[in-house]
Amino acid sequence: MNLTKRARLAETCSRFSRAAGLLPLLVVSWLAAGGCENIALVGRDSLKLEPAEVVVEVERVDAVARQIHLRPSPERVTVVSYNDHTQVVYRGHELPVTDLKAGDIVAMHVKEAPPGHFYSDFLSLRERSGERSSVR
Repeated sequence: MNLTKRARLAETCSRFSRAAGLLPLLVVSWLAAGGCENIALVGRDSLKLEPAEVVVEVERVDAVARQIHLRPSPERVTVVSYNDHTQVVYRGHELPVTDLKAGDIVAMHVKEAPPGHFYSDFLSLRERSGERSSVR
């Protein structure tokens, strides 16, 4: 081998050695970065999704039980709980939940608490029952 080929080979081997020395650091960094997104979930419940927004008709409000009875379809009634922090907004104004009446149309964020129990912390009153025309 002549000197220039030997020098190039030595330089290539040297670069490869330096790169190989960084390889463990790169692998550890990659593994650490990939695992960080799951660290916050260790010891916690499964990942909660954003609340679903649904538009439904109010059947009635039970202020004692703090429940809103909703009619998502003519043959079905669903119950959603609320608390002191639940907001109802209508035309830019906040209303108490107890102002909701049968036939009102609301859009609401629904979340699941214990499995099978639902609650809402925000409702937007879309349409008052008396404001709708009789033609549907």
